Amino acid sequence: MRRLVCMAMAVMTASILAIGCSPEASVPVPPEAKPTDGQQPKPESPVQNENNGAGQNEANNEKPLPAEQPGLTAQLILDDNFLKLLANNEINGFDIAIGMKKEEVVKRYGAVVKKDFLDGGQYAVLEKLDDGIVFFDGADRVYAIDLEGSRLGTATLEAIQQGWGTPVDEGESMVDGEYLLLYEAGDNSVFISAENKNSPPEKIRIINKKMLDEFPQKF
Repeated sequence: MRRLVCMAMAVMTASILAIGCSPEASVPVPPEAKPTDGQQPKPESPVQNENNGAGQNEANNEKPLPAEQPGLTAQLILDDNFLKLLANNEINGFDIAIGMKKEEVVKRYGAVVKKDFLDGGQYAVLEKLDDGIVFFDGADRVYAIDLEGSRLGTATLEAIQQGWGTPVDEGESMVDGEYLLLYEAGDNSVFISAENKNSPPEKIRIINKKMLDEFPQKF
């Protein structure tokens, strides 16, 4: 079981180390200019009713505020369909898919404001994704993503196992003592960690090593 941590790091580093990583620990990216949202349109002036002379706002002059983008607060749905959908690179309950182009991700979550390295791979921090990081391959596709517990609901690891079945591997991390589950879905590996087996998950990592092997990251 304790080999799980080594397996997780090996999955992230195998292809990256083959091409050589930059010795620099961090590659900060200057924040791009944030687009300024246009001001909300002002309601039109009251219309004088010719019959009674009373000023009234026409109903169709009131314009609703734009709805918040669902993906900014959406939680993953860790039900028994999660692995089935992930086998096709879909993340149940989330609007970033494995293989999605960087251009589309930026449209949804804003510009890349920082780059750094983790487990041998370079990740990107997006201005509107406070609780996750994204890894892009050499073809600017999402090949891996880490999301924090705020996206994962309250289901315990034990409940997840009941829905997903027996994991490929599980055990206590030798690094931080957290309990880890490893699952496979198509070409994707899924790592879920929690304080213990009876706790809700604190982080999930999804990685498609096949995509990275096809198009290694460019530094």
